[in-house]
Amino acid sequence: MTTVRIDSIEKSRRRRAMGRLGEDAAVAHLQARGLRVLRRNVHVGHGEIDIIALDGDELAFVEVRTLDRATMLKTPEQSANLYKQLQMQRAARGFARACRLKVLTARIDFVAVEVFEGRVVAIRHHQNAVSFNVTMAMGRGND
Repeated sequence: MTTVRIDSIEKSRRRRAMGRLGEDAAVAHLQARGLRVLRRNVHVGHGEIDIIALDGDELAFVEVRTLDRATMLKTPEQSANLYKQLQMQRAARGFARACRLKVLTARIDFVAVEVFEGRVVAIRHHQNAVSFNVTMAMGRGND
């Protein structure tokens, strides 16, 4: 029989709540800057796109990273390692293919959210944070 420690369940619950807080803050931040949020938490293959938004006629695939200032050893930006960037590229390409988008002007953005004592204290939006070859999304090019 496997036992799950109560503190690990509570830690997981707190992490999910902080992630939701960060994503909600990112949505409000993007909307305040004129982006129209189309979808949230889109599962594509083995990946997930946190936010898909429209910025004028450009599609923005947005990764949100939320960290607690009280415990963070690195910035949210530093937490988006090469593996995570590759996942974001694959998910964006998968979404473009699944939706059969014929013409696509797109980018991958990153929103860093810092939380302290349950409140958002900093938000940074990085446009075109991850290299994304649009023709690759349509299956015609390389990264």
